[in-house]
Amino acid sequence: MDTLIISYWKLPDTLIVAPGTVVKFEPGFSAKIEVEGVFSAQGTETDTIVFTSNAVVPDTNDWKEIRFRPTSIDSLCVVSYCLVEYGRLGIICNQASPTISHNRIVNTGSYGIVFDGSPMVCYNLVENSGGRGIGCGGASRAVVAGNVVRNNYWRNIRCTDSASPLIVGNEISGSPHIGIRCADLSSPTIIGNTIVDNGWGIVVEDSASPLIGGSLSDANDIYGSDFAELDNSTPNRIMAEYNYWGSVDRDSIESKMRNWGSGSIDYVPWTNASHDTVYSDPPVANAGGPYCGEEGSWMSFDGSNSSDDGRIVLYEWDIDGDGDYDSVGVDVSHTWGDDYVGVIVLRVTDDGALSDTDTTMVTVQNVLPSADAGGPYRGGIDQAIQLSGSATDPGMDSIVFEWDLDGDGEYDDATGQGPTHIWSVSGVYTIYLRVTDDDGGIGADSAPVTISLCGDCNGDGRLTVADATYLVAFIYRGGPTPLGQGDVNLDGRMTVADATYIVAHLYRGGPPPCEPAAGSSPHSDGQKRVAVPASKPGE
Repeated sequence: MDTLIISYWKLPDTLIVAPGTVVKFEPGFSAKIEVEGVFSAQGTETDTIVFTSNAVVPDTNDWKEIRFRPTSIDSLCVVSYCLVEYGRLGIICNQASPTISHNRIVNTGSYGIVFDGSPMVCYNLVENSGGRGIGCGGASRAVVAGNVVRNNYWRNIRCTDSASPLIVGNEISGSPHIGIRCADLSSPTIIGNTIVDNGWGIVVEDSASPLIGGSLSDANDIYGSDFAELDNSTPNRIMAEYNYWGSVDRDSIESKMRNWGSGSIDYVPWTNASHDTVYSDPPVANAGGPYCGEEGSWMSFDGSNSSDDGRIVLYEWDIDGDGDYDSVGVDVSHTWGDDYVGVIVLRVTDDGALSDTDTTMVTVQNVLPSADAGGPYRGGIDQAIQLSGSATDPGMDSIVFEWDLDGDGEYDDATGQGPTHIWSVSGVYTIYLRVTDDDGGIGADSAPVTISLCGDCNGDGRLTVADATYLVAFIYRGGPTPLGQGDVNLDGRMTVADATYIVAHLYRGGPPPCEPAAGSSPHSDGQKRVAVPASKPGE
């Protein structure tokens, strides 16, 4: 084993240090190695290279550093399986990117490893620095992987400037202050690490924006910190999803989050210790409303204001309040056949199988029915007139029909949709129909009824030969429809026989129209008066 005692080496060319070599630095601030070309110090697992102090009682800061300058050749510069102890900075990479792996870098004064280049820093033990274990600055895109970085006083790992290193698979523990500090504009990716038992787990300052975790495969274990697992004083939203925070209890995790600035911390969802279960906040259902509409009309319900930290995958609606969910969808529609006041329930379920419900009021108002009294009606004196009322209602209400047939304002003369009525005096009457639904809603309508002398086909109020002529003109010449009843012989048809009947009554003493002689009724029941359908002008 070779032992070299030096105070300062500047290496413009190439230096290869053999396994087992011990390099001792004379104590002093300028004691260091500066690499401007090639430096290869590759020990083995069983034959380590040592860089240490030559002091009788070694201490931190006895010598300064191993420094890689910008002119060093990255691909040929390697420090591996070495023990680096009692320096001030340990290994520093000044715009250089060597490979630093499988080393023990311990008991340094300020940094164990510090760089603004992009070195590979893998599988090292960096511990007991009086300042920081690993420092990453400049525009570094270094890979810091598989290291044990522990018990370093101020920071185990520090990221500054605009550095964006990948910090993956490290054990970062035991700093009385900070596990990882992200400052300035740095944006490290921090995945798959165990960050435990520090004063603060991760501290984010200035305008830094790290990515911490992000998926189950990238989950960090961050717990056991004295003050906070994650501390954010930036205006940024810090993404820290899918990590284990020492508990799966929401309140316990929340108590270890510190957000001092205008930004936020997004740590939901989180995982358990074995990273095989995802936990998140349940969704928040929002059924909208309250809703108001009318019976018989479609009403729409909107659940789009529901929210979740993940994704809502199912919207279910209990429309009638019976506990069964009747409709599915963000927006659904329903119609009520009657007035109704009650609640509707929205249940939402997210992609983590968590659910929430919300209720809101719905009021369905009664709609007044609409009446139609039919008509206009025409008929003869003492002739039963068939009325034909109807009603529409947008709901499914039962309807009561009431008629005022004498114009006294009282709906007490008939009920039902199609009653009959007899008027004994000719004239024009107005009849009134009132319809009432089962909620007390009322609709009304009126219709005219014209009662004329039977056979008064021209409507002049008299029975003369002119009426027979009017009837013949209607039958044979396409004249206007008789205004009074033209079927005077009650055989169910208007023919020339009816005109003859009128003439026989006027000039031969025949029976009056609509009153055939005894025994001569064309109807088998022999009745003189019959109920006939209402006729309308122009028919």
